[in-house]
Amino acid sequence: MKLMKILAATLLLVSSSVFAHTSLKSSVPANNAMLDKAPTELSLTFGAKVKLVGLTVVDSKGAKVALDFKAPKDMQTSFTQKLPMLKPEMYTVAWVMMGADMHKMSGKFGFMVHGPNGAMPQSHDAMPHPH
Repeated sequence: MKLMKILAATLLLVSSSVFAHTSLKSSVPANNAMLDKAPTELSLTFGAKVKLVGLTVVDSKGAKVALDFKAPKDMQTSFTQKLPMLKPEMYTVAWVMMGADMHKMSGKFGFMVHGPNGAMPQSHDAMPHPH
């Protein structure tokens, strides 16, 4: 009987820690999106309330896009960040969030802004993939 109580308590702890972690559910632009027009903002939606603690955007050469990112104080499921004018290029968005259990998780995704008349950026084979 004592073993059953220990097993039940262990299962409860493990399952609650698994459910405490969430992931990025969607983004605008979406991962691997090919856009005819540069986006003016970036939106991230998570599966549960989280605190977004880090957000960066870099081009295919690794140059950071200037963002005026300030980590919100409150936990939320959705976040929106204004973007400066983006030139035709491939971009990688990297985010870091903290869940209710204070565990940090990170991820990245990419999108491409086409040039005039749908021209592709020169290094189109470097499109980022989610991790």
